[in-house]
Formats: sequence, C-alpha cells, structure tokens
Amino acid sequence: MKVGSRVVCINDNFHPESKKIILNLPKLNCKYTVRDIIRRFGKDDGLLLHEIHNPRLPVIIGGEEFTFEPNFNIRKFVEVEDFEISESIYESDLMFA
Repeated sequence: MKVGSRVVCINDNFHPESKKIILNLPKLNCKYTVRDIIRRFGKDDGLLLHEIHNPRLPVIIGGEEFTFEPNFNIRKFVEVEDFEISESIYESDLMFA
C-alpha cells in the first residue's frame, strides 16, 4: 500500500471513545484514496484518506503539547485490486455451485 492507493474499508468497528472524539470515520465497504501513511513505531501503520478529514486533536507528550489528525489502522483496509479480485473469485464460485 502506498500514497495514492485505492482502498476499501473491511472493518469499521471503532472503540466507543474514538467514536466520541473523531467526527468522520471510514465506513464498511466504502472505497477511499490513501492521502498519507503514518509510520507508528511498535504499532500498525495508520492511514489518512483523501475523502475523510478530521480536526486536529491535542496530545501531550513529555510535557509538550502537539496536535495531530486522527488516522486509521492500516489493517482496516485492503487495496481495491485485492478486494475486486476476491469478489470476482467469489462470484465465479457462485456460478459453478
């Protein structure tokens, strides 16, 4: 996956606290375009999406206040090509069932 990749959301389950503070969340089976990939050391990478923008949130790290735009776990998405291939395999299986 890279910036500019087309992806589809395969998991739109979010923690209740996240739902309270993040205004715009991805929706299951909706397609998006990767705007940026956020490298998170020791955790899964996060995605920013062209179609979804959220206000920056404050965070305090080591006594310093920063702001960041919420990003979404990369595991909640698959590239569209991968998704379309699996859909076509499923549809062909149905034809021969």
